[in-house]
Amino acid sequence: MLDDKYRIDELLAVGGMGAVYVGTHIKLRKRVALKVLNPALSTPPMIERFHREAITASQIGHEGIAQVTDLGTSANGEPFLVMELLEGESLATRLRHAGALAIDVACELGCMILSPLEAAHRAGIIHRDLKPDNVFLVRQSRGELVKLLDFGISRAVGLEGEFRLTTTGLVLGTPYYMSPEQARGDSSVTRAADLYSFGVILYEMLVGQVPIMGENYNQLMYRVMSGEYQPPRERRPEIPVELEQIILAAMALDPARRPGSAAELEYALLGFCRPAFREHVAATSAPFPRATPYPTPGAFPPSMTPMLPRATTPDAVASRSKLPWIVGGVLVLAIGGGIAASQMHSSPVATPTPSPAPQPQPQPHPQPQTPTPTPTPTQITLRFEIQPATATITVDDKPVSGAELAVARDGATHHVHVAATGYLGHDEDLKFDESQRLAIVLEPAPKAAAPQPAAPQPHAHPTSKPQQPSIESESPYGN
Repeated sequence: MLDDKYRIDELLAVGGMGAVYVGTHIKLRKRVALKVLNPALSTPPMIERFHREAITASQIGHEGIAQVTDLGTSANGEPFLVMELLEGESLATRLRHAGALAIDVACELGCMILSPLEAAHRAGIIHRDLKPDNVFLVRQSRGELVKLLDFGISRAVGLEGEFRLTTTGLVLGTPYYMSPEQARGDSSVTRAADLYSFGVILYEMLVGQVPIMGENYNQLMYRVMSGEYQPPRERRPEIPVELEQIILAAMALDPARRPGSAAELEYALLGFCRPAFREHVAATSAPFPRATPYPTPGAFPPSMTPMLPRATTPDAVASRSKLPWIVGGVLVLAIGGGIAASQMHSSPVATPTPSPAPQPQPQPHPQPQTPTPTPTPTQITLRFEIQPATATITVDDKPVSGAELAVARDGATHHVHVAATGYLGHDEDLKFDESQRLAIVLEPAPKAAAPQPAAPQPHAHPTSKPQQPSIESESPYGN
């Protein structure tokens, strides 16, 4: 029993943060999910994260967010949450089994993710760990319903004292879906980070794989921060161009270049959904200012600024911004010329006889120019971020001085060794095929313990039982 109200019926799953049980509220006779924090993790920061999940979900109050109905502490001092019991599967499980989804199905699921995400953002909450594991597809009588899970590392907009990464091995966010600003470790993360993560999820739903991968964590982080990935149409050509532009805009490196809100993204995706889904959205929420019942594919709400794709260069943006002024100037000249012609026509001054128009001379056809191929760089750069600062770095047994090293792009595997007095060494093999950033924190070497006399081993009691192995399984509650 927990808190004299909840009976534990069966173990549902065990994960890194604790265990999830199926339970029953004994007075209401209602089945619930009981999420119990691992006692080994019951530190003040982790308890704060644990409780934040309950408080955040209650503040938002959207049907697309898993509801936390109670929280407390067990008789053994273990914090626990009481959540609605969900039946279905995570989006991660669906993608593992089904691969790439149909375009309209992926866009409909995208809209169902964006609706509760917009509600969270309007409440001033940033999720910061949006990924398919935290998107649960609930089976119900009227079809599937999306539930967003695990607001444990969420943060209120403008809240001082941002929760910083201080624990070894603890990463706030999942690398494949982490925004570039999160990968850089920026102290301020806005709702644009969630929109980037959604762009990665939409890419994965349409293509069947995440856009950015790496052979190791450092390489993955470098690619996320540099925005190196294949556009989705290169991997699935039947994706509409307008839908690709939405993904590119959501995954823009600069947060200011991403869509202004989750609602804007949802509106743009509605045009790719099936008519019945669009009718349901229009009948139940209709949150968008639009003059027509349904938007066209890739259209944006009239009151919202259209998105620019990530691939658009600053020069192209500048040229595009000058275009209205150029067109306006041409129109002004045309209108002015028309007014002048009207005044000349009404004047009593005789109009001179026009001279015959010159005959156009034939122009030679321009010869097509062959584009010059962009040469592949022959060198790459290795950037080192090593702690402690006194550590020495060798590449193929040659010492490295400084934080950067330019090497030949040979595609071969090379050995990197990092060492420092009082710390355990680090060895890593790298392929010199692209520029990379290596962030390495050496672990302190264990101190040698004084030898202790051997203690006599007690005889095992004949009735003692061997320790049972821990159970690891998937849980829909963000373990």
